[in-house]
Amino acid sequence: MIRLIATDMDNTLVYPDKQLPLGIFPLIRRLARHGIVFAPASARHYNNLFRMFEPAGEPMAYICDNGAYGEYQGKAFVREALGPEQVDRIVRVCESIPGVSLSLCARNAMYYRVPPPFFTKEDEKPDGLFRMLRLEDLRQAPEPVYRAALYDPANPLCHSLPILRETFGEELSVTATDDVSVDLMKPGVNKGTGLEALQQLLGITPAETMAFGDYYNDLEMLGRAEYSFAVANAIDGVKACCRYTTESNAEEGVLRAIERYLDEQGLE
Repeated sequence: MIRLIATDMDNTLVYPDKQLPLGIFPLIRRLARHGIVFAPASARHYNNLFRMFEPAGEPMAYICDNGAYGEYQGKAFVREALGPEQVDRIVRVCESIPGVSLSLCARNAMYYRVPPPFFTKEDEKPDGLFRMLRLEDLRQAPEPVYRAALYDPANPLCHSLPILRETFGEELSVTATDDVSVDLMKPGVNKGTGLEALQQLLGITPAETMAFGDYYNDLEMLGRAEYSFAVANAIDGVKACCRYTTESNAEEGVLRAIERYLDEQGLE
């Protein structure tokens, strides 16, 4: 019996235009009726995820910042914050790389000095969904920082990534999460460690867990779930590691797979 469902967000649960399928809210309520915990697992910070899923009206777990922070029913179950000296060095090094934008991700907001070009004025409002807040000096972030996110339109693989890996070595995990983004976090932290912490909190095993993903940074999480699903638009390396596949994010593959499972189990 499945007791926990974790899913990646971008290119997995949300549509290509980054919007949530409206059917997710009644589905979360259906899961809650049967004691199944739903957990979005994302690079997004907690405030963003909570506000996105608030219309569901049900308690949920949140695996945020690619596993560095997690919260369930108002209590944190994982906190892997970067140290102040690490934040200071990250800011100094990243701000010396031309053409990039750095954001620091905390529980309540993403802090930036120069906003990435894909964010809109609506995103930058203090009460906006993404809760982006400007700081003149990012080293003065008013709360613990769990992830540093670098936007690099020049392709991080041949631009910023080599610089960051040479600078930080094994001190930090430095990972390209897509063709324009790099994450800097504490080493050994990922969505899989976040999911493991949640499983331990709830007393749930991998055999009772379903998970969905599309990209390399989902692999550790998928490895913690016996019911591991790749969406149809996932990269081949993820498909090869999953036991199952489902429709693409554009076709609401996550919803379809969950609904099929519930129907097969007779869970209305």
